[in-house]
Amino acid sequence: MSRTLAIVLLIPCLHVLTDPITLADPPPVIADFEDFLVIEPVGKGGRSPVHTDAIEATIVDGSWRTPEVGDSVRVGRIPRIWQSASAGEDGWLAGDALRGGYALATIERDAAGPAILEARGHSMVYVNGAPRPGDPYANGSLRLPVMLEAGENEFLFKVGRGRVKARLVDVPRTEGGVAKTFFFTNADDTVPNAVVDVPLDAHAGIVIANIGTDWMPDRSLLATGPGGETVTSAIPAIAPGSIRKIPVRLEARSVDAPGVMTFRVEIVDPGSIEPVDVRTLDVKAVEPTAPRRVTFRSELDDSVQFYGLVPSTAISREDDPSGSPGIILTLHGAGVD
Repeated sequence: MSRTLAIVLLIPCLHVLTDPITLADPPPVIADFEDFLVIEPVGKGGRSPVHTDAIEATIVDGSWRTPEVGDSVRVGRIPRIWQSASAGEDGWLAGDALRGGYALATIERDAAGPAILEARGHSMVYVNGAPRPGDPYANGSLRLPVMLEAGENEFLFKVGRGRVKARLVDVPRTEGGVAKTFFFTNADDTVPNAVVDVPLDAHAGIVIANIGTDWMPDRSLLATGPGGETVTSAIPAIAPGSIRKIPVRLEARSVDAPGVMTFRVEIVDPGSIEPVDVRTLDVKAVEPTAPRRVTFRSELDDSVQFYGLVPSTAISREDDPSGSPGIILTLHGAGVD
């Protein structure tokens, strides 16, 4: 049997912009999460047909109160006790209690204001009582805008795999020090590969945050290729206090050698000369015979998805008179690319 075409999932010399941009330094860290209260699992979830959770029940019915060390949560006839715990030098809080349990931390702030929660290892988090998404596979792809209150802010992490790590960083700001309302998170990009000697016309997915209290108004994305090629893509609605991965179309002339093609991407406000935010996006160009990422727009939700492709090789009729290629299709497991 000839097997000359394989589709696999992959973990994904230089062309640069004629007008390069200078990216700002990473936003400063506001707080590292170091001291916690932790508690063992207080219910059943995951693959259980019936989901139960004694802490979640108190949040739903409005009886939740911030616990102290030694407070208990009764699960049937067995009490679960809140205990103090601290993160290690590497910033990770780990322990058997966090295999389905909770970790709670509080952060004091002098004044209310926006921040970015960078956390990993949790399935979800309640931020001052509001449920927000998590990063259960701890790949560091989630940078979540949150609004902090003056005084004490509570972060209740639901953890499934035994450890969690979290910190707060400042939001991007203008040169005048004003917090940006809409900005690129520069995390969790979905990017295709270009192919040597083939013009690029593909989509990427990049994440935009809306830290404001209103829906993001009409904006667009302007992508400029290494040779000056420009394409405009519409930005769909982005809810306040949330993030959304946005499709952006990339076009560029072909290159004659492997390398990196650098694109400039801007959030464009039709009523302003200056872009709302700007970043670069690198696309790796590979040989036609090399494994590569191929992106596509989903017909289900219009998101940008990708698959890994190992190109077919020549078929010898002596080996296979039919000349028919074979195919190998593999799927990924949890937490891998």
